[in-house]
Amino acid sequence: IVGQLEHEGNARPAAFYWGCRARADLYQLAWAADAARRLPWLHFIPVLSEPRADDDWTGRTGLVHEAVMADLPDLAGHQRLG
Repeated sequence: IVGQLEHEGNARPAAFYWGCRARADLYQLAWAADAARRLPWLHFIPVLSEPRADDDWTGRTGLVHEAVMADLPDLAGHQRLG
């Protein structure tokens, strides 16, 4: 979806929530972080539900849908892509 938006030149603000259990499950983390740096309209939010002690994770934890609900309690003005 991010690649398609970039290809189309679509610069509407977008939030990309990605939920995984542990850091190793974020198999394209470098790509997603780079996309968020390059694309000022993209907000990337990785969320780990079961980070391991050796993950050294300082980001969001819990279930991804709970992170979305905490950040965006009213989705009336939003559009789901995908």
